[in-house]
Amino acid sequence: MSFWKRKPIPHSKTYTKAVSRLRTVSDDEVLRYMDTVHSHLGQLIQDIRKSPPEEALQILDDVENSAEVVNASAAVLRSRKE
Repeated sequence: MSFWKRKPIPHSKTYTKAVSRLRTVSDDEVLRYMDTVHSHLGQLIQDIRKSPPEEALQILDDVENSAEVVNASAAVLRSRKE
C-alpha cells in the first residue's frame, strides 16, 4: 500500500480532443493521421532551422501540439490492442 497519493496529470486540451476524435475512426485512419502529423513535424523542424529565434519560439508551440497528437494517436491504438 502506498502512502503517496498521486494525482493524475491532466492531459492538455489538444490531447483530449485528439483522443476523442481518433476513437471514432479505424486503425488505418489513425495511422494515416499519425503519418501526416509526423510529416508536418518534420516540416516544422525545418522551419525552425531557417527562422529567426523570435519566430522559432512560435513554431515550437506547433511542435508541442503535434507531439501531443502523436501521443494521443499512440494511446488510442494501444487501448485497442489491450
